[in-house]
Amino acid sequence: MTKPLISIVIPTRNRPDTLEVCLRAMRHHKSEAIEIVVQDNCSEQETVDIIQAAAKLDPRIRYSRAPYPSSQRHNFEHGLAATRGDYLSIIGDDDGYSMGSLDWLVERLQKSPVDAVRWNLLHYIWPSLSADGEGFMDYCAPMINGGSSIESGVAMASNIIETRTNGSWEHICVYHGMISRGVYERMKAMQDGQFFAYPIPDIYVHNIIAFFCKEYLQVNDIVSIYGASGYSAGASWSNGKTTDEKASAEAKRWVRENQVDPVAQSLQWHPEIRSGRYHEFVALKMAEAWGMRGGQKPDLEVWIKAMIAELEMNPVRLPAWFSVQPKMPYDAEIISRIKAAFPGAHAAEKVAVDNRRAFNEKLPSTRVKSVNPALEDDVEGAMFALQELTGPGTSRFDKPVRKASGSVKLVSQLANYGRKLAPGLSSRIFNSRFMPVWLWRYIKMTQFDPKK
Repeated sequence: MTKPLISIVIPTRNRPDTLEVCLRAMRHHKSEAIEIVVQDNCSEQETVDIIQAAAKLDPRIRYSRAPYPSSQRHNFEHGLAATRGDYLSIIGDDDGYSMGSLDWLVERLQKSPVDAVRWNLLHYIWPSLSADGEGFMDYCAPMINGGSSIESGVAMASNIIETRTNGSWEHICVYHGMISRGVYERMKAMQDGQFFAYPIPDIYVHNIIAFFCKEYLQVNDIVSIYGASGYSAGASWSNGKTTDEKASAEAKRWVRENQVDPVAQSLQWHPEIRSGRYHEFVALKMAEAWGMRGGQKPDLEVWIKAMIAELEMNPVRLPAWFSVQPKMPYDAEIISRIKAAFPGAHAAEKVAVDNRRAFNEKLPSTRVKSVNPALEDDVEGAMFALQELTGPGTSRFDKPVRKASGSVKLVSQLANYGRKLAPGLSSRIFNSRFMPVWLWRYIKMTQFDPKK
């Protein structure tokens, strides 16, 4: 059997500084069974020069340019359409993959083809986003249990529809995940030729992919590095109201471009609602309309409770609910219930507080330069730092699956039970000014444990 070709799509627009590092980091993955498609959303010449220079050093790089400046969704769509691979994955232009991970996946998928691959990811905060101007990464033991296993897509789909997960990042992903071309083609065929059939591309497909997967490969280790840098339009939008003028401008641009997106224009959607749970529910209702989920239907009551719990945890996203008008058939009930759950909240000024930006000396925050002072403080440096922390080679991917420790399971389960049984109290504790940043982050990191 020949080696499967893995296509990595890197969407970009006018971020030459991080893109240059991202493409340089890709050269550490040696397999020729990898193609790198840089999907340019009509950047200026400096970005084009960076891509052309990188392509001279790495012939696996191909340049694809959108015909005109467009939405994030549209550019993602162009990127996947330009691929030739058997497996498809997307990362941002400030992201990367852990050392050896892609080379290992080429060999693993040759031996055991599956519909998709799911893995743990490492958060790396670039200096441009860090509160103190020095980058760091969120690294903790639960993320590197090692080993891989074949899991049921049917079971994952059931967990999604019953809200037994904490959101789309725990699902089977294409952005910081991987799907087979078969899944990609089947989804497009049922959605009038569009893979990303909703203006928020990652939230939409990450809630749908599992319904097209019989089996997926679960890698209980870090495969990709999610680099948060500068001013990401999508992240700025999801944070809601902010005092940062540049982030606010990026969020407005993201909304403006989505409003003229051809897919968005055919939908009754709410760009002002920054609730992931709401848009996940919309994705499942769209899937139901497409007929792609058989007899399974999301329970509105269950999902409203999940939305309320999410808003308890993220009060910055509340104000929009008090001015939004119903568009979908289920909107009136959802809006009414949320208003009833948060009386008076519309009068409060909610400003985004992003705990990810704050470094803490305690686990799991780790400075790249504290691992090795010679490393650059960028996503490539984070790759090398991670390798020094986990050890050289990729043998950990082939280890037998190891269950998380009792203490990690306990923290994870208490956090999840608290959110579901007493979301109000949980939210007040979780967002309290007395909550240490390291504990906040540790609880977030334990959510990556697939066996919790």
